[in-house]
Amino acid sequence: MVVDLTAAGQLFQLRYLKVSAASGSIELPTEIHGLVHLETIDIDCRTAQNIPSDIVMLHRLSHLILPRDTGLPNGIGNMKSLRTLRCYCMGKSSLDDIEGLGELTNLRELTLTKSYKFDMVKAGVEALVSSIGKLCNLKFLYLACNLQHYVDLLDSISDPPLRMENLRLGGWPFYKVPKWIGDLHCLHRLSLCVERLQTDGVHVLGQLPSLVYLSLKVLCIPQDSAVIICTGSFPVLECLALRSRDDDATACMGFEAGAMPKLRRLVLGVHDRWGGGSAMPVGMVHLLSLEQIHVDNMSSIHDDRDAESAFRNAAQVHPRCPPVTIY
Repeated sequence: MVVDLTAAGQLFQLRYLKVSAASGSIELPTEIHGLVHLETIDIDCRTAQNIPSDIVMLHRLSHLILPRDTGLPNGIGNMKSLRTLRCYCMGKSSLDDIEGLGELTNLRELTLTKSYKFDMVKAGVEALVSSIGKLCNLKFLYLACNLQHYVDLLDSISDPPLRMENLRLGGWPFYKVPKWIGDLHCLHRLSLCVERLQTDGVHVLGQLPSLVYLSLKVLCIPQDSAVIICTGSFPVLECLALRSRDDDATACMGFEAGAMPKLRRLVLGVHDRWGGGSAMPVGMVHLLSLEQIHVDNMSSIHDDRDAESAFRNAAQVHPRCPPVTIY
């Protein structure tokens, strides 16, 4: 598919440009600087033959969504008007341009992922972490471009964007919950992946005053004891999704009376190691606002009927008898 903008003189007032292709490649023009009023460019396709080299000269551009197989434009540090940026192939981005992200201090929304074909190098991850620390106005951040097994760089970020409202780090695994997340008092939604679930990390999350949605994936479930959610923790949380990679997520967390007082929806992952009805979260009866229990059955040996029966039996002793859904 070829996009022809040769009549740019007739389109100079254009503010919104979206190019979409369900399959195949899009060939964009080599120059686009004549469209000086453009505010949004959305290129929705698998791959593009090229990105206009002068796209960084569009000084009114606020929203830039790149093709899924394209790295950051060369010279992106000049695009200081950007408020939204989505790049799905960070492995093809140069180190200079990753560092240039730190110049985009007007950014409110940032989505950065990597293609399975193009991994990031260590220097690129280090530069990315440094740049994120400079984006003080970010409200939405989605990262899924970390190096495999290299998980300690973002843990110690010294100056996180304190205005963050939505933080999606499910594709960036940590050894434990980073302490700096506890400084994000405006945070409403959080998706996080940790190697091990520890009491001090859960305590950090439990003090967040605005958190209403938490999705937590735990890579290794401790076998000895569950992490207990204390009274008063997670004061406004309405939805908790708890899953594991291989282990039984239902046994890794328990609840004291008064914990999560507004929790309405509980999502639990079930794997092969699920212990049946004896492996329900400790103190689930204390979640007095609970209205729904959703069970994500990822097991190859436990069928849906067994899981549904076990959770419904557990729900019957709850004051509200919340319905159970298997999916």
